[in-house]
Amino acid sequence: MVRGGQGGPRALHGGGPDAIGTLQSLGYDIFLDLKLHDIPTTVGRAAAVVGAYGVRYLTLHAMGGAPMLRAGVEAFHRGAAEVGLAYGDRWPWP
Repeated sequence: MVRGGQGGPRALHGGGPDAIGTLQSLGYDIFLDLKLHDIPTTVGRAAAVVGAYGVRYLTLHAMGGAPMLRAGVEAFHRGAAEVGLAYGDRWPWP
């Protein structure tokens, strides 16, 4: 059984990274619904931090365009890898 939780900006700002860690320790996969939308560099930096938290899913606003989406996805994976989370360990995609 997969247990998941969704949170947005208010949940992240209210509880911070500690809230994410607490839910993960209870066996929840986290879907962080931030809808990031900014220049590619800014989205990449934010996505790397979120990836390092061990969040499983993150939303990016598609109106940001392909370069922004690419920067966000690549940084999300890089942030996760920097804390030892490999694709096969946490994510269903290759």
